[in-house]
Amino acid sequence: HQKPSFPHLFDRLIGSPSLKRIDNELHSKEARVQYQDWLPKADLANQIGAKNCLYLLADSQRKLLYVGETVDLLARLNQPYKVIPYWDWFRYNVLPTELGAYRVTLERMLIRDLATLIPNKKHQGPFKISDYRLVNEKIDS
Repeated sequence: HQKPSFPHLFDRLIGSPSLKRIDNELHSKEARVQYQDWLPKADLANQIGAKNCLYLLADSQRKLLYVGETVDLLARLNQPYKVIPYWDWFRYNVLPTELGAYRVTLERMLIRDLATLIPNKKHQGPFKISDYRLVNEKIDS
């Protein structure tokens, strides 16, 4: 006897960025960032409609972290990453359409902020809040 999968499917749909964006539009809410929690790589295919995003990839075995930005999350994360090829977790934030022009600027700010807190190739800040290492190669001064 197989359990119905509808409750699990409903939970995934209700948390999707596309439905959150539609809810905001229908209820005349101000444009807001749609935050997503950490997910295993196996859940990537379920992130339909994740556009205009800032994202983080984590390799939990090697303790690596990567920050990126993309117009289309699924298309981008289905490409190989040389600096973090074995990532197994991800999280992302969907930016409001109005912030699309600032996506790269926001990504670079996030990379720079993280570089002051966790080990990386370019900066050594006064704090070390994690055993993870930031592997982004382009870090602003």
